[in-house]
Amino acid sequence: MADIVRRRRDMFDEMRRIFEDAMAEPFFKAGKFLPAVREFMPAIGEPYADMVETDKEVVFTAELPGVQKDKINLNVTENRIEVSVEAEEKEEKKAEGIYEYHARYEGFKSSYSTPVPVDADKAKATYKNGVLEIRVPKLEAEKKKAIKVE
Repeated sequence: MADIVRRRRDMFDEMRRIFEDAMAEPFFKAGKFLPAVREFMPAIGEPYADMVETDKEVVFTAELPGVQKDKINLNVTENRIEVSVEAEEKEEKKAEGIYEYHARYEGFKSSYSTPVPVDADKAKATYKNGVLEIRVPKLEAEKKKAIKVE
């Protein structure tokens, strides 16, 4: 039984090593990786995002370089900001005896918890130079009321 566990562990170690070698920067620069996979890799991950709480609002920013503004979908609730992007390109060419069809899809969907409750109805979003910025005012904290224990 221990032999089976050891062989399985060795197999996973080898798979991890192969993957890490494939993702190494010089490997990509040398162009040895499959072009289709290399082109798809940036679309897999989530964008770099940051959220800052100020005295009056929560400011969320995300880097979305190359994304068209009309492809960005936003939803804001009292405690979450959801960002998704769906972009699809299709190109079809017909020529004398030649037919070409190219399709490309990029997208992601991410959800971020706000550090405090926010007023979703007053959220404002801007997109400039590949940077999405969402400003949402904080909800005013409910006034505390002392209650006597009976």
